[in-house]
Amino acid sequence: MVAKYKIKERLIQKSKSPFVRSLGVYTLLNFFLRGISFLITPLFTNYISPAEFGNLNLYLNSINFVLPIVSLGITNSISVDYFKFSKDELSKHISSYLLFSFSISLALAFCIVIFGTQIGLYFKLALLYIIWIPILCFFNVCIDVIFVLYRNREMIKVVSIITFLRSISELILSVLFIMYLLHGVQGRIWSLIFATTMLGMHSIYVLMNDFGVRLHFDFTLIRKEILFWLSSVIGFLFVLSFSVLDKYIVKYYCSPDELGQYGLATQFGFIILTFTTAVSASYLPNLYRDLSNQVSIMYIYKKVAWICGLLLSVALLSNFVVFLAYRYLINERYATSWKLYIYVSIIYGLWSVITILYGFLTYYKMKRVFSALGLAAILFFIPLQICCIRSFQTIGLFWAQIGYFVVCIFIIIMLVRKQLVDYETNTTQHSTRI
Repeated sequence: MVAKYKIKERLIQKSKSPFVRSLGVYTLLNFFLRGISFLITPLFTNYISPAEFGNLNLYLNSINFVLPIVSLGITNSISVDYFKFSKDELSKHISSYLLFSFSISLALAFCIVIFGTQIGLYFKLALLYIIWIPILCFFNVCIDVIFVLYRNREMIKVVSIITFLRSISELILSVLFIMYLLHGVQGRIWSLIFATTMLGMHSIYVLMNDFGVRLHFDFTLIRKEILFWLSSVIGFLFVLSFSVLDKYIVKYYCSPDELGQYGLATQFGFIILTFTTAVSASYLPNLYRDLSNQVSIMYIYKKVAWICGLLLSVALLSNFVVFLAYRYLINERYATSWKLYIYVSIIYGLWSVITILYGFLTYYKMKRVFSALGLAAILFFIPLQICCIRSFQTIGLFWAQIGYFVVCIFIIIMLVRKQLVDYETNTTQHSTRI
């Protein structure tokens, strides 16, 4: 009886900790931000075939591919500038950043028009839908900027409301367009266009009205920031190599039906990514604080090991949730993709561990490591995926990703451990002086 009371008391204390509270808030925010795809996926499977779903997933995937090109490292720059410059200077910086981003989106739209015939045949969609891709990316940049500014002001409730309204509007529009107006792929795309455009326009209005942003372009500022942005994009290639570019590889080497099955399996990976993003947003600030305060290295090791174990457990347990979705909600035409999700859960679980280890790379500003991981993804990881899928189809692709991630985890741990040896030495000297 006493043991049960102590366990209950410990759970109550844990639930009141800042880490657990922030984890809950960020989990809910990321669920509404990413969860829309999961909520309407069962609807897709009853109205479109696996082959059509593959094309739709490729279209949505292309937005994720173009977004880093349009956004560069703008949100990171604004996060730093917010605390370094006056309100007037900040508004000028935001205007310059967004105008530069808008010019990139227009240039990409122009290129799409020039190569419209070939691109339309590749996606099997009208040119109008393809042109919207860079425009939607620009609106997403505006939305992200608003989120950054509100978070810096610690206006979590406002961010929560905006995130909730965006997801609900997209869900309602998806149901309306898919079921009642435009059955299938076009309905999903139009729901995305309307929801993102409305929130994007609202974000521009808020920037002008609440943050005093006016038309202003500082070429010197852009030239100063461009190198930092390019390094961010190179580092992001590691993420793109398995979460975006893999879909294009599957399309080239597999059938349309296999692309659809693969796309559905990877889309369910949002469950893991949602929790991982929430854990990162909650824990990494604590990690940075502990490293700055020279906390015991063993304490940091145990905390990181516990969190990585938690992430891997959630990744594996997600198989149960996805199994129930396939059993009761997903159309039986997609039954094959259930077996693929087992691999997806392992891959996203390993990526979750890398995400936490990235916290150390960020704290020590190991830019060369970020760039090296990005370049290695292009020079080695993508060719490895191509070789494996040619020989063993999608199963080979999964094993290539698993093997590469295990190697990356080992390398990152070795690099971080080298930094922590110096950290432990400094901590010991600090304790001796005290």
